Amino acid sequence: MMEVDVKKGEPLPFEHGACAGKGVCGKCKIRVVEGSLPVVEAEARLLTKREQAGGIRLACCHGLAPEDLRVEVEEADASFQIVGNACRQYRSGGETGFAVAVDIGTTTVALNVIHLQTGRIEKEALFLNPQRRFGADVLSRVDAARTVGLDALQKPLLACIERELRHVSNIKRMTVCGNPVMTHLFMGVDPASIGQAPYRCAITTYRELDAGKLFEHLEGFVVQVLPPISGYVGSDVLMDLYETRLEDGLLVDLGTNGELALALNGQIWVSSAACGPAFEGGSLSCGSGACAGAVDQVWYEEGWRFHTIGGGEAKSVCGSGYISWLAAAVQEGFIDESGRLETDLTLNGEIRLTQNDVRAFQMAKGALAAAIEVLCVRAGTRVADLKTIQIAGGFGRHLAGDDLLALGFFSQASERALEMTGNVALQGAVRFAIEQDLETVGNIVKTAEPVLMATDPLFLEAFVNHMGFGKSVHIDRNS
Repeated sequence: MMEVDVKKGEPLPFEHGACAGKGVCGKCKIRVVEGSLPVVEAEARLLTKREQAGGIRLACCHGLAPEDLRVEVEEADASFQIVGNACRQYRSGGETGFAVAVDIGTTTVALNVIHLQTGRIEKEALFLNPQRRFGADVLSRVDAARTVGLDALQKPLLACIERELRHVSNIKRMTVCGNPVMTHLFMGVDPASIGQAPYRCAITTYRELDAGKLFEHLEGFVVQVLPPISGYVGSDVLMDLYETRLEDGLLVDLGTNGELALALNGQIWVSSAACGPAFEGGSLSCGSGACAGAVDQVWYEEGWRFHTIGGGEAKSVCGSGYISWLAAAVQEGFIDESGRLETDLTLNGEIRLTQNDVRAFQMAKGALAAAIEVLCVRAGTRVADLKTIQIAGGFGRHLAGDDLLALGFFSQASERALEMTGNVALQGAVRFAIEQDLETVGNIVKTAEPVLMATDPLFLEAFVNHMGFGKSVHIDRNS
């Protein structure tokens, strides 16, 4: 935690929020150390009596400071657990100097500096996307670009990347991947067309930009922005495929957006499901990112038991904690197949799993499981027949396969098929930064067939079938 002085009339600081300042998620907590802020209606609803008495307030509910204040703000970057790529070694590209690979996620950003002559990762930087204050999902970022302007989203992101490279010299190039909204915002391009039908990108091709025109103090190298596959499947999935060379299997890049790629008989189908922040804890009552004090594992053993990141007092629950808690609650009978929860479950008296939490999770899980099944139907296969299911993304690295199967993410799939692969998009971006294989990148984009769930007639039926936690009813493959 850090203390910040806020002068009268200045905006109150906050590090993150899932609702883009609408006062409904309760995530932008600060503590008033000196001065006072009244408790407003949203805070009375979202904060416990103990928090209110202790000076905890929601920054977005107050806007500008009514008087000089000193407030305590959580330094989220310092404790947030982000999966990177530092331990990997790559084949040398035979060049001198350095390359930079950047994977821009909706929640987190991962950056590697690669020594081109050795193929070694010389530096890794992992930090939270500063745009998260404008909301936890891509649609909130699209809306923010319209309301507050592109500069407000682009400049903080560029500044964070530049900060990590201030002591790196002789950079030859930077390779950037991410979902379509993130790469558009990185380039300062309006993403409005991605947020509405027919969901098209303003930039659809590979781009090379002059670093000096993007960054304030970085120059002399080219910035390579990898192309999206479609308006809803980005260059992060492109790099997943570039790295894995996926054959006869499913890849799920699990995060704020659930992005999918299915390879079968030399063909590739791609899609995405609008999961929102539920899988990462953002939209749930006691949810948070994977930071110190967050519960990351829950089990039942004559009562609820749990583990926290850092081993200290439980303050919140991150995505993997919610998934293990829900899986245990289903297996122990606290939650029935329809998702009905008789009464709130508690871990330490204050951290709760509520019926609203279960329903929010069901919506996200139902969307992802339905998208997976529809993609399989379009490819002429079944989830149960898949020999390989790779769970990519930093969040996926912390999940247990049996929990995913217990909650019905992968209908009747074998646990042996599941493989947690970590941040494959970053690995692919590093490999491309070294190899510069534009031909392979182009072939993947040309080969991949996008399947848009918003207009697919099978999706709604599949979504309803996959809302529950029991055995899913499958859609008719001949529809």
